[in-house]
Amino acid sequence: MFFVSLKGILLFGVWFRLFEIVLLFLVAGSITAIAKRRGGHEWLWGGASFIGYMAVKIAVAKAGLFSGPAYEEGGINIFQHLIAVAWVTATWLGARFWLGRGKEKAGQKWNCPSCHFLNQEDAVVCETCGLPYKDPAEKGGLPL
Repeated sequence: MFFVSLKGILLFGVWFRLFEIVLLFLVAGSITAIAKRRGGHEWLWGGASFIGYMAVKIAVAKAGLFSGPAYEEGGINIFQHLIAVAWVTATWLGARFWLGRGKEKAGQKWNCPSCHFLNQEDAVVCETCGLPYKDPAEKGGLPL
């Protein structure tokens, strides 16, 4: 028979919240990097994902949505986390696919003509100096 003590539940909650914060920092950092490559304001997008995650969790809790023992596992509201994760996912999708959608893309890794930094293939601006990507064939040069 499986027995869960109160101490075990509390310990699970502490470790879950610690894991949640570490994972949130990592994901917000990746959203920041994507936003920078796509020509967006990296602090705005990273902050929107991190602060939005916390705000959604607080709003769901204050509104009383999905409250009660049927929605909780070990003192953690699963649906509250799923809605907050959906927010972060929407932020990531926006940074990846909405930012830079009208700008010229390289389709492969490319060197910045100004600072010579090797940028990722989805970057529409240089990650170091911010110079927008220009097709080297237009200037008679060759890509990477």
